Formats: sequence, C-alpha cells, structure tokens
Amino acid sequence: MAAFGDLFEEGVPIRGTRALFRMNQMGGFDCPSCAWPDPDDDRSPLGEYCENGAKALAEEATTKKVTADFFKKTLSSIWPN
Repeated sequence: MAAFGDLFEEGVPIRGTRALFRMNQMGGFDCPSCAWPDPDDDRSPLGEYCENGAKALAEEATTKKVTADFFKKTLSSIWPN
C-alpha cells in the first residue's frame, strides 16, 4: 500500500497505477531502479515491482515542475552576490 501512497504524494494516482501494471511486464517497461533480471515468462498479473521501484516510478511520473524561481532562490543562497 505504500506504493500507492507515493503515487498520491506525487499527484499521479491514476497515471501511476496504470504504469505500475505495465512495469516489468512483457510489452511494458523495465523498472527504473531495478537490478533484478526479468523472469522468463512467469510474471504476476498484479505487478512485478518492489516498494523502491514503485517509489522510483512515482518520482519519474510526477507532474510537479521546477521553475526558474526555484533556481534563482536556491542558487542565490549558495552563491550570494
């Protein structure tokens, strides 16, 4: 259930859930944080991912954006004029 919490936190509950069902599946895509080899043909229809993989997917699928204002504030605190 923590996997779905990450999807809600990133604001992508529907899009993220659809992606979780395609992750590590035949015809889908590989997990962005997974080092495990793909199983041959015996894959779970409910999902082939761990909690870390679900969190990585949520972070990759987020719709949040960083604006120029963020960099202006961050860089000015690091390198003041």
